Amino acid sequence: MSLPFLKFPCLVRREILSHFDYCDIFRLSVCSARTRKSIENITRTPKKVRYICRDNELEIGIYHKLYCENFYSVISIHRVEPILFYGEEMKINIGGKSIQCGEWDDSFICHHYKFSYSLKYINPRQGKVLQALQAHINSLWPNLPLIQFEICFYRGFCPSLIDSKVKDIIFDFDDMNTYMLESILTSHSNIESVCISKELHGKLRARSKLMRVPSVRCNVGNQSSLTENLLENFKGNRLILDMASNCEQTVSHLIKDWMFDAKYPNLKALIVHLAYSARSFGDITKDLNGVKWDEYRMPTEEELDRSSIIFEPRHWNSCDWHMSYDIKQKDTGKMATVNCQYKAVIFFVWDCQNQ
Repeated sequence: MSLPFLKFPCLVRREILSHFDYCDIFRLSVCSARTRKSIENITRTPKKVRYICRDNELEIGIYHKLYCENFYSVISIHRVEPILFYGEEMKINIGGKSIQCGEWDDSFICHHYKFSYSLKYINPRQGKVLQALQAHINSLWPNLPLIQFEICFYRGFCPSLIDSKVKDIIFDFDDMNTYMLESILTSHSNIESVCISKELHGKLRARSKLMRVPSVRCNVGNQSSLTENLLENFKGNRLILDMASNCEQTVSHLIKDWMFDAKYPNLKALIVHLAYSARSFGDITKDLNGVKWDEYRMPTEEELDRSSIIFEPRHWNSCDWHMSYDIKQKDTGKMATVNCQYKAVIFFVWDCQNQ
């Protein structure tokens, strides 16, 4: 027997929805515009939503926790050719737009996804569906703490499709270049975190907008000029360089500049992972007058990075902290820990409450 959900009082609807997972709430909300309106603002709010934009697929991960990757629901919407559009057709309401869809075989989806809901649609304009999805999610959960956006292709992708509420962007495609990067950062000045997982091509200016993004992770692809440029001109809080070139001298200068001249006032954390062909780090702590790590201070997840795409706690915690040294900044008294490994350097500035 079906339940007259729309006829229930608000408190009853809230109680019913409290037993639904996020995927079920989404499925209910696309039944009609009236249904969506009836459940807006009366469901619990997830901690994080992540959009993954592929060439022919849009995926939404809805996370119950910021840092735990195992608890989330997944909604997949696939763009297909008319010849593949078989089975029962239906019109669903997404973000105020009526979209003709059909059920999609989700057997290819990784089994570690706890929940999944897959649809297919015929529409050459993926942007229309993407914008509708973002509007739909924003109406269901208007106070989302964190919204991430992952781009897995660029050709034909329009930066204006990224919602203004998005704070974290992940670039995960091979043709990434500095022109694309600047165009997106120019149109979205409120970005707080950028992750470039594939090699970045092109020349990065010293005054690039990337230099002022609070949290940055970049695959520099063993490019010495790009490695040194980021180390010398970064003005944000947290920086990770993957596949870095020989940069022992530049990293050493950065730490000394922080110690003696109070440069890099915003810097809270730096990690440099060297490329396989790069020369290993020597002991860059020998001239810093450091003392052995006191074995008490450990960074919290919030101090590392709230998005978890920049700093991954499980990798951080695997560090051999007993090889670390504590140093003090001249005049200010700020403390930092330096950990120099065979192919990596970690530099972390402690908040006052942890000193």
